[in-house]
Amino acid sequence: MKKAIDVIIDKIKKNGSGNLAASLLMALFFVSLSIIFYIFLHNSIKENIINEDRILAKESAALYKDYLARGMEIIEYEAYQIEDMVVAGESVKAIEDHVIYSTNIIIESVDGDSTGLYGYIKGEYIDGAGWVPEEGYDPTSRPWYKAAMTHRGRFTFVDPYLDAQTGNVMMTMAKTLGDSSNVIALDMSLTELQNITDELAEQDGDHMVFLVDSSGSVVAHHDRDMIGINCQDMPNELTGFIVNQVIRGKVGSFETLYDGSQYMVYSEKLAGYWYCISVTEATESFRILRILLAITALVVIATLFICAMLFMNLSQGKQNTDLLSLRLSTAADIYMSMHDIDIGNDLISAIKTGPEEEEAVRDKIREHAQDDLNHAMNILVDEISKPLMQDFLNLSTLDERMRDHKTITAEFLNHKKKWCRGRFIAAEHDDAGKLTHVLLVFEQIDAEKRNRDKLLYMSQTDSMTGINNRGSGERKIREQMGNGLGGMFVLIDIDKFKSINDKYGHDVGDVVLIGVANALKNAFRSSDIVMRLGGDEFAAYAKGINDREAAADVIDRLLKNVEALDIPELDGNKVCISAGISFFGPDDDGSFDELYKQADRCTYESKEHEGNYVTYHS
Repeated sequence: MKKAIDVIIDKIKKNGSGNLAASLLMALFFVSLSIIFYIFLHNSIKENIINEDRILAKESAALYKDYLARGMEIIEYEAYQIEDMVVAGESVKAIEDHVIYSTNIIIESVDGDSTGLYGYIKGEYIDGAGWVPEEGYDPTSRPWYKAAMTHRGRFTFVDPYLDAQTGNVMMTMAKTLGDSSNVIALDMSLTELQNITDELAEQDGDHMVFLVDSSGSVVAHHDRDMIGINCQDMPNELTGFIVNQVIRGKVGSFETLYDGSQYMVYSEKLAGYWYCISVTEATESFRILRILLAITALVVIATLFICAMLFMNLSQGKQNTDLLSLRLSTAADIYMSMHDIDIGNDLISAIKTGPEEEEAVRDKIREHAQDDLNHAMNILVDEISKPLMQDFLNLSTLDERMRDHKTITAEFLNHKKKWCRGRFIAAEHDDAGKLTHVLLVFEQIDAEKRNRDKLLYMSQTDSMTGINNRGSGERKIREQMGNGLGGMFVLIDIDKFKSINDKYGHDVGDVVLIGVANALKNAFRSSDIVMRLGGDEFAAYAKGINDREAAADVIDRLLKNVEALDIPELDGNKVCISAGISFFGPDDDGSFDELYKQADRCTYESKEHEGNYVTYHS
C-alpha cells in the first residue's frame, strides 16, 4: 500500500498541481451529471406511477360519482314533487300513493335491490315499499331524519350499513322539503359500486382500488370480505394502514411504506366525504431505479477511476470515456428514444434512438437542432398530430413554456397510428434563470391512452342505448346555456312503459328503450345533445331552435320515427311517447333546472292524451 501511495505522489510531483485540479474538476462534472441524470429519471418514473394512480382514481371516482348521482337526482326530483303536493294541500294518503308509485319505478328501472322511498310527512311516517313499523317507532329519532334536519334544505348522505336480510351494503340519502320538518329518504344498494370496483381490478391487476366512507368503513373493495369493515379498527392491515392516513388528511398522492414494501397512493374525495383510493405496490417499479442507482454508483466509481487513470496516464482517457458513455446509455432503456439538446448552441445529440428514427434522420445532415426535430416530426408523426407537435417541439418558445415546470409533455399519434408521449425535461439554466439545456424523451403509451379513453367514454355514455347518460348530457347542456347558446329542450316519457315490462318482459322493454333512443337520435342533428335520463325518460337539446316554427320539422321527424317503430314482440301494439318542450333564448338568464321543470310540466300535460302527443311551454 505504501508503495502505491508513493507512486501516486510521484505522479503528482511530475504532472503538477494544475493537472490534479483539472482532473478533480472533471471528476466532479461527471459525478454531477450522473446524479442529475439519475434524479431526472427517478422523478420521471415516479411521476408516471403517480399519474397512472391519479388517472385510475379520478376515472374510478367519475364512475362512482355517476352512480351516486342517480340517487341524488331521484331525491332532488322527489323532494320537488312531494313539496309541490304538500304546498297544494294534498293528503298524506295521496302523497303515500305517489311514494309507492315512485318506489316501484325505482326498483324496476334504477336499482332492483333498493328498498325504495320513505319519509316523515305532515307528522306521519310513510313507506313506499309497504313496510309497517313496530308500535312506538319514532322516525324523528332515526339517523336519516336527524342527518336531514342537521343539513336542512340540503342533500345529505347517511353512513352505509350492511343489510342483515339481503347481505347487501346499503346507503341512505335524505333531504328536507324546503325549510320544513318534512323529510324524504331513499335507500339504495351499493352492489353496482362493487361491480365497478371488480371491473377495475380485472382491467388493471397492478392497482388496488377501493371506496371508504367518512368513518373509514369499506364501501367497495376488490376483496369482498373487506366490505363493511371499519379500517380504523385494523391499523395493522394494509388497507387499514392506508385508510387511516387518508382519514387523517392525506388527500391526493403520497408514498408510504408498509411491511417493507413501498406503495404509491392516490385518494380522491367524493360527495358525502367518501374517498376513492388507488394503491400501487411500487417495489417492483422502483426496482428499475435501484438498478439504475447501482449503475449510477458504478458510473460514479468508474468516473473517479477514469479520472485517476487519466491523471496517471492520459493516453488511456479515450477508452475509459467510451466505457462511461456505454454505461450511461443503458440507463435510457425505459424510453423509445432520448435526446440531449443544447438550446444555447442549437445542438442536438442522441443518447438513444430507435431504428425508425435513425432511418428518418440518415438521409440528410442538418446544422441546427430545430431542423433535425422538424425533419423527424414530418416523417414519424401522423398528420393529425403535426400541428400539436410543431408547437410542442418549438425550441424558441420552450423557455417560456417551461418557466414554472421541470417537465412538460405532449401525447400524439405516430405514423403507425400508435399513441406516444413526448417529454421535455429541464436540465440546465444559466445565471439569469434561462433554460439552456433539456432532455427530450419519447415513450409509447398506446395501451394506456386507449384504456383511458375507453373509461372516459363509459363514464359519459348510457350503456344500453349508446347515447349520452344523464350526467354527461346535462353537463353539456349547462355549458351551452352558460355560453349563451339558446335552443329547444325536449323531455320525453314512454307511455305505459311499466305495462310493457310487466306484460312482455324486461328484454322487450330494453328493445323499446333502444328503439326510442334511435328514433330520438335520428330526428336530431349530430351536433345536438341527445341523452337518456334514466328509466323510460329521454331528453334532447337543439341549439339555435328558439320557437315552435323552427321546432316543427324536428318534432315532426321525431314523431314519425316513433310511429315507424315496429317491434314484433309487442303483438302489433305501437310505442307511444309523451313530450314536453321548453325554449331557452340567447338573451335568457334562466337556469337548466327551470328549463327542465317547464318541460316536465308539459310532459305531464301530454300524458293526459292518448297516442304520441307534444305540449309546448307557453
